[in-house]
Amino acid sequence: MKDINGNFSKITPGIIFPRLKKIINKISFVQIGAMDGVSYDPIHTHVKEGNWTGLLIEPLPDMFARLKKNYAGTNGLIFENVAISVNFEDKILYRIEPEKIKKFNLPKWTEGMSTFDENKLVKYNPHVTETIVKCYPLQFILDKFEITEIDVVQIDTEGFDYKIFSQINFDLYRPKIINIEIINLSQDEKILLQSELIKHNYVWNEYEMDLIAIDVAIFANIFSDFLQ
Repeated sequence: MKDINGNFSKITPGIIFPRLKKIINKISFVQIGAMDGVSYDPIHTHVKEGNWTGLLIEPLPDMFARLKKNYAGTNGLIFENVAISVNFEDKILYRIEPEKIKKFNLPKWTEGMSTFDENKLVKYNPHVTETIVKCYPLQFILDKFEITEIDVVQIDTEGFDYKIFSQINFDLYRPKIINIEIINLSQDEKILLQSELIKHNYVWNEYEMDLIAIDVAIFANIFSDFLQ
């Protein structure tokens, strides 16, 4: 089950989060790239049904409105309409608006592809729009809302994922679980990501388009049956 790189197979959000809930009554989380809070979202059901508390970050105004609507009536959530970057800056976010996707019968997945990389959607250039978004470093936003504890980190930013992961201050925070989209990372970034996970004592599994990592101490606690 485990390879030399610390990769545990068969560990997915649907297996991990219910087990985590058994040892942590109030799970806290930070989600970067929350989109509408439902589509392509591995934590939505757990947030709603598990009474999680946390911060959801989404830069696009229309998606942000849908995000808040989809979580209407859910307590303990903070919503922030910004993007996370390395610097304080304005950046162009390239995307295809939902109306165009429907009008021109474009692939459904393009709705979830909003990216800082102008080349990601080059195949659909006639339909691509540019939105200027406010960007802040991750720690600035965490400080703004006085976030002192994070159990789960969820990152889905269409290629900017490692740059966000690399901003996690492991001296201040010890996320028990990190789920990050890796499909758009370069090979060098994947190697760096795995090196950092090993350095900070995480094991992980790559599944579908993501990587899910879990603190080894938590893993030993909630997955003792996997180690037998």
